[in-house]
Amino acid sequence: TKVFAVTAFFSVFAYGWLLIILVVITPDKVDIVEGCITFGFFPLLVSLSYAMDKDLLFTKTRAMFDKIVAAQECDNDDGVSPRLVRKVTSEVARKGTISQDVLNALLNSHKQNGNQPKSRARYRIEATRSLFMKSKLPSRQTPVSQAPTTVDAVEPIRTCQIMFAPTTYSVLENAGTVELTVKRTDATATCSVQYATKDGTADKDDYKPKTGELNFQPGETTKTITIEIIDDNQWEQDETFYVILSNPQSGDDMTSLAPQCVATVTIVNDDVPGYLTFVKDEFHSLSKDGEAKIVVQRRSGCSGVVGAKWTTKDAQGAKAATAGEDYQETSGTVEFKHEELEKEIVVKLMPKPEANSFFMVELSDPYGGATLDKTTDGGDTKCICEVIIDYDTKSMAKTQTSLFGLDMESQWIAASTYKEQITMAILVNGSWEGQEEAGVGDVICHIIALPWKLLFATIPPPDFLGGWLCFVFSLIYIGFVTAIVGDMAASLGCVLSMPDEITAITLVALGTSLPDTFASKTAAVQDPHADNSIGNVTGSNSVNVFLGLGLPWTIGSIYWSMNFDSLRQDWEGHDAGGKMFGVSEALGGMGYLESYPDGGFMVPAGNLGFSVGVFTTCALLCIAGLVVRRKLFGGELGGPRGPKVVSAVFFVCLWFTYIGCASAMILSSD
Repeated sequence: TKVFAVTAFFSVFAYGWLLIILVVITPDKVDIVEGCITFGFFPLLVSLSYAMDKDLLFTKTRAMFDKIVAAQECDNDDGVSPRLVRKVTSEVARKGTISQDVLNALLNSHKQNGNQPKSRARYRIEATRSLFMKSKLPSRQTPVSQAPTTVDAVEPIRTCQIMFAPTTYSVLENAGTVELTVKRTDATATCSVQYATKDGTADKDDYKPKTGELNFQPGETTKTITIEIIDDNQWEQDETFYVILSNPQSGDDMTSLAPQCVATVTIVNDDVPGYLTFVKDEFHSLSKDGEAKIVVQRRSGCSGVVGAKWTTKDAQGAKAATAGEDYQETSGTVEFKHEELEKEIVVKLMPKPEANSFFMVELSDPYGGATLDKTTDGGDTKCICEVIIDYDTKSMAKTQTSLFGLDMESQWIAASTYKEQITMAILVNGSWEGQEEAGVGDVICHIIALPWKLLFATIPPPDFLGGWLCFVFSLIYIGFVTAIVGDMAASLGCVLSMPDEITAITLVALGTSLPDTFASKTAAVQDPHADNSIGNVTGSNSVNVFLGLGLPWTIGSIYWSMNFDSLRQDWEGHDAGGKMFGVSEALGGMGYLESYPDGGFMVPAGNLGFSVGVFTTCALLCIAGLVVRRKLFGGELGGPRGPKVVSAVFFVCLWFTYIGCASAMILSSD
């Protein structure tokens, strides 16, 4: 949702920024500063979206929400089943008291219903829903082993009953306090009730035990009990304690305890210990140095004292090192103090003039709440790295290349992949088997697309230089294809006698946006969520402006700033819809020379103000439609067939509305 908010904002702001530049600040002109700022919004958008996706920003705002107490209520506000409530009420009505068997059943039910600790994510969701008065999540049925086994005997039901409402609370460890609500059913008389805390899995190190008495005056229906929560920096499991009501008193002797006389408070740990991993998969060390240094990092958290066991192990293979001959077999524990992020493991090497060899170092058995990096060899239970012992100086070349990601084995694999992707581009359906099964339609489509397939098959595979070559070449090729699509669309518009502005918002926009449409459709079908699908639309919309216009604007503004004097005649004679740049408006020209005697990179705004106004209106309606869909149907995409069709028609109509209004304005101005 946060990334969607960022991309949605920039998708609307981008066109507003165009209006500010070309209409307000420097009408019909883009200077160097404006071009650079426009292009600079592109990395800003990418960085901000990444930061929001990784929860690197607005941590204080989230912490404020994290401290909200989430009160989980059962269906009847008491944490016990309706059937048991009816049984208790019936027995009290018949006997005037409650038997021990029924009381035990009441307590067992109380322990089984909603009073167990839940995950951090669950509590945060419940807290936010509680803040905005949303429905609660269903309770999981996990028993609590340390709930109190006895409470004060429940008195016969009279006019006034005192109870907790609700009976279950959750609070983050850094919240400072938790407030429990006690209410009574009748407020006519003065009454009091005593309360006391009782340890569960939490003890005096987690909260401050408290006892006291609540006094209700006539007219008062609720009281609060405030209990202090103790914060620390050590990770631990979520823990619970209990608050018990007892000894109700009133002047008219008509006050008793309700079955909801025990409240459970779960303290949710907010310390993030992080996970442990090696900084890289391979470490190179020279035998003559006498030791190998392996760096272990603590990532995604730094709270508390954590650590893990480590040990050396012989590798398998022809170049495997042997403990005792090539290195000293060692084991130990690597421990990180609070907020410590990096530690070093040292293994002694034996100086031997032999061929290069390698051994393994394993991390295992993490403690203190930390975990191991599951993306490395060993999965969730182990973290493994290789230590390569280089016996001669020639091996330093390999060390240097590995520092720059130039692993020769991976480059050989990449070269093989290069050959495969070119072969796939040449063959129908991408393989010999597919070509044998291809029909006439497949062959025709393949012939039409073959030049494009061969062009994009020349993009380096992602195995080269960690994928950076693939990324850079992909951007270059996309820009090349976009330019071709733009020129072809402009030529088609010329043949159809369409104004350039209408060609731009129809043919050119379709040609450049259809790939995004298909990409969003694929993401919507393959992903369980709509994040990638919606984010691709809103993100690409703003990137079209910041990158697609910002980069050429920056280049154009720099070019004309440097070459205006030598190209002055060309600039003054430039034809913009039958009007010359250098001719005054009184004589039927653009009049730019009068406004900008030093020239510049000119971009006539035309009907930009009207187009941006219509686009912004349609964009806001579109975003509002997505928000409404989330509230009504639980998601931006999908849902019941009827509303799904209506939403699709609504969004398509927005596009036609924009095209119709913008085209009408362009034609009327001509």
